[in-house]
Amino acid sequence: MDSSSESDLPWFLKSSAPVLFPFDDALRLPQAEFEECIRQMITGRHNESFGREVREEHFAAMAEAAESETFTLVSNSTSAEIRQALNAAKLSNHASQDTETMGRSSPTQEMEVEEAQPVQSNPFMEGLINYDNEKPARDLENMMYTENGDLAYRSSQDALVDLFQELEEVVSGPRLKDLLTRAWEENPLATLRIIFNSRSIHLGKSSRTVFYRCAGWLAQNHPLTLVANLRWLSRPVINKKAEKKEDDDLVLVEEENDDDSTKFDVKNGVAHGYWKDLLNILAIAANDKLTVIDDPKEVLNTENPGILRGKSTKKPRHRDGRRLHGHHHGGMIGGRGRGRGRGRGRGQGSHSTRQEMSELNHKVDPKELRRETRENRHETARVLFETDPVYRALHMNIARLFAEQLKKDIQALTGDNNAKRSISLCGKWAPSSDHFHDRHTFIVTTIAEILYPRATINHPMLSPRDDHEKYLRFAREQYRKDTSALRKQLEIVERDITLKKYENIKYDRVPSLAMNQYSKLFIENDAERFSKYLDKVAEGKANISGATLLPSTLIQKVRTGGSAVRSGTKSLLDQKVAEIESKVLDG
Repeated sequence: MDSSSESDLPWFLKSSAPVLFPFDDALRLPQAEFEECIRQMITGRHNESFGREVREEHFAAMAEAAESETFTLVSNSTSAEIRQALNAAKLSNHASQDTETMGRSSPTQEMEVEEAQPVQSNPFMEGLINYDNEKPARDLENMMYTENGDLAYRSSQDALVDLFQELEEVVSGPRLKDLLTRAWEENPLATLRIIFNSRSIHLGKSSRTVFYRCAGWLAQNHPLTLVANLRWLSRPVINKKAEKKEDDDLVLVEEENDDDSTKFDVKNGVAHGYWKDLLNILAIAANDKLTVIDDPKEVLNTENPGILRGKSTKKPRHRDGRRLHGHHHGGMIGGRGRGRGRGRGRGQGSHSTRQEMSELNHKVDPKELRRETRENRHETARVLFETDPVYRALHMNIARLFAEQLKKDIQALTGDNNAKRSISLCGKWAPSSDHFHDRHTFIVTTIAEILYPRATINHPMLSPRDDHEKYLRFAREQYRKDTSALRKQLEIVERDITLKKYENIKYDRVPSLAMNQYSKLFIENDAERFSKYLDKVAEGKANISGATLLPSTLIQKVRTGGSAVRSGTKSLLDQKVAEIESKVLDG
C-alpha cells in the first residue's frame, strides 16, 4: 500500500495497539443458557475424580470442625463444673425447702405444691440480693487489653458478628480469611450479605478495598457465587427518597421474563457500588491479585497525585521529551513491589541504583518499552482467558453486563426526553478504549463484539474478505463513538475537564465525590464561576450532595487544609483554594 493510501486510513486503522481477543459464542446465548454455560464452566474446572476428592476432604474437614467445636464447647472439665454447680444448687434448694416445710407437709404434698406454684424469679431482685456476693472469676481466655489498658472481649463467639465487626481495611489477610471461612460455614447467605454491606455506599461501610479482598476469597472458594451476584453491585436496588413530579410517581414496568435483571430495580434508586467495581475486580484478577491476602491498591491507582494537587496528570518527562520510567505507582515496568534490601546496605546502594535506572532509560527506546509492555499484558490476558475458567467466567459475565445495559442506553439516546432521563451511569464508567482497564483486560473488544456483530457494521472500508482484526477495530471505534455520546448526554464532568471546557460544567450537578476530587482543578481553571457557585452554597441557595461523602473525608480535608495554611508558603491561588474549600465544608 502506498503512502497516499495509508494517509487516507482512519486513525484507528493506523493504530498498532493489539485488539484481538478470544470470543466465546456463549456470550450471545439467552440469559438462562448463558448462566448454565457459566455454571458448567466453573464447576467443570476440575476433573470428576479430583472433584470427588475435594468434596470428601470438605466433608471430612466439616466433621472434624464439628467435633472440635463440640469438644471445645462441652469439654470434660466444663461438664464437671456444670454438674457440681447443679448439685450444689439442688442441695441448697432442698435444704431451704426442708426448713420451711418441716412439720407442715409430707414430701408428696411438697412436690404437689412445687408443681402447682413454680418459683417466680426476678432478675432485678436477684441482682440486688446478690450484689454483695463474691463475683466469679472472669474467663480471661476470650479477653484482651485495649489501647487504654482496659479489658475487652476478644471475640463475640459468633462468627457472623465477628465478621461484621472486624470487616475493616485494617484487618490482616490471614485474619480476614479465617473470619470469612468460619462465617460461611455458619450461614453462607448472611455472610454474602455482610460482604455486600462492606461495599454498600448508602447502607454499609463503603469500602472498596475490603470488598475486593472479600471478592478474592469468593473467587478462590465460591467463584460461582461471586459471578452470579456481581450484577447487584450496579443495579439500583436501594430505595432513595426523591421529589414527586406531577403524576410521575407511579410507573408500571412490564417484565419480559423471570430472568429480567431489572425486576428488582427501584425507581430513583441507588446501587450498593458502581459499574467501575466490575472493571476493577477484573483488572485485579488479570494481575493475579484477586485474593484475600493481596492488596488491591497495588493494581489500582486509587489516588492520583496530579488530581489531588490540582495540577496536570501527565507523566513527567525528560527535557528531550522522553518519559521518566521506573518511578510510577505500582512499578509495572520497572518490576513488581518495592526493594527488599536490608540493613545499612539498603541506603548505600540507592544512588547507584538510580544511576543504573537512568542509564537504562537512556539506552532503551521508550516506544519499544511501551510496545513490549502492551504486548505482555495482551498475552497475559489472553492466556488467562483461555486457561483459567474462573477468570474466563468473570470476563464474560462482566462484558455481558456492560453490553446489555449499554444497548438499552444507546436505544434510549434516540428516544424522547423521558427515555433519555432513564439512561444509566453505565456509559460513564464503561471502559475506554486503550485506557487502564482495557489495557489490562481487553474487555472493550469483547463488549464491542457483543454490541456490534460484523453484519451490523456497514462501512465502505470494511469488506467481507477483511480479517477479524480489522472488523474489531471498526467495532471498537463504533463503541467509542456511542460511549462518547452517552457521556455527553450525561454531562460527565470528566469529559469537560479533558476537553478543558470548564465553562460547560454545571457545578450544581457535579456529584459530591467528584466535587471533592476536582475542586482544585475548578479553582485553577474556572475560579470566578466556581467561587460564585460556592458563595450560593454558603448562603444556602445551592446544595452539594453529600450522600456518598463520609465524615472522615470531610475531616481529612479540614486537617490537610489547616496544615497547609500554617506552613506559611502558600501562594495567592492556594489561599483561594483554602478559602473556597472552607466554604464547601461549612456549607
